[in-house]
Amino acid sequence: MSGTDVKALQQTLVDKGYLTAIPNGYFGTQTLAAVKKFQCTQQIVCTGAAYGVVGPKTQAALALGNTSLSTGGEITGKSLTGPYTGPLEFSGWIPDWRLASATLDTTPHLNQLK
Repeated sequence: MSGTDVKALQQTLVDKGYLTAIPNGYFGTQTLAAVKKFQCTQQIVCTGAAYGVVGPKTQAALALGNTSLSTGGEITGKSLTGPYTGPLEFSGWIPDWRLASATLDTTPHLNQLK
């Protein structure tokens, strides 16, 4: 997505301390991460299909003046989910625009992955 609505969203996220990038009107990975951080911090949603989607609840919370990280917004430390006790699984990707060099960079480290 891109456009003036996205740029306004980005500016709001910057103002509230959730996004450090310069608003450019493109909803990319940094904007998505900022939206997710906002949603989870504000206890809107932390997982599932709505996570990262700027729906009505997120829009309403963004419109409030007291949701800032940088200006003393309250963070309670409460978690929406219980502590995770199992093994963690990580994944990665190799950018296809640098496939030859990325493969050479990655291959020596494959033994570190299970």
